[in-house]
Amino acid sequence: MAIQYYQQAYNIAQELNNEREMGTALINIGNVYFNQKKYDKALEYYERNRVIREKLKDKRALSLVYVNIGNVYIEINQIDKGLEYCQKSLEIRNELSDKRGIGVVYNFMAKGYRKKQDYTKATEYAELGLDIARNIKAGPEVKEALETLYMIHKDNKDYKKSLVYFEAHKSFSDSLFSLEKSKAIANLESKVALEKKE
Repeated sequence: MAIQYYQQAYNIAQELNNEREMGTALINIGNVYFNQKKYDKALEYYERNRVIREKLKDKRALSLVYVNIGNVYIEINQIDKGLEYCQKSLEIRNELSDKRGIGVVYNFMAKGYRKKQDYTKATEYAELGLDIARNIKAGPEVKEALETLYMIHKDNKDYKKSLVYFEAHKSFSDSLFSLEKSKAIANLESKVALEKKE
């Protein structure tokens, strides 16, 4: 269903000759396929997006598509190729001083090195991503980095550290969930108050 809507968005953008929106639709279709674990289809749409973004010289969007392509290659065990794309994304993110993006890329790189069983590099990148996420107070990225560190230490059979990161991840996830619920309740209360005034 989502793919149909994104395809319609792509078709409309194409009719309007709006390449930027065409690229957005393509990456969204790729993301749906990625989440369905249809990596060949995800890669096809990410590559089509990459061509558009390179043509437009849209660095921010290009860095996103590079990391997505890298993530696909990591998932299909072409890890070195995946890490190369992550590195391309990282270079752009550094150039743009995009701290959140840098942290996200570090976490993907940590996952790649974890799959390679290079636990030293995996830990290094995950800790870099965690430090950035904490410094900029990026909750979802903190949660992701803690989970990655838990998995790295579990795979490396360092169960003591693994437990520490598991508990930190669980605690942080619970507090993040509570915060999100509190915000949602506050938003609903605001809407109700506005409706009463009308």
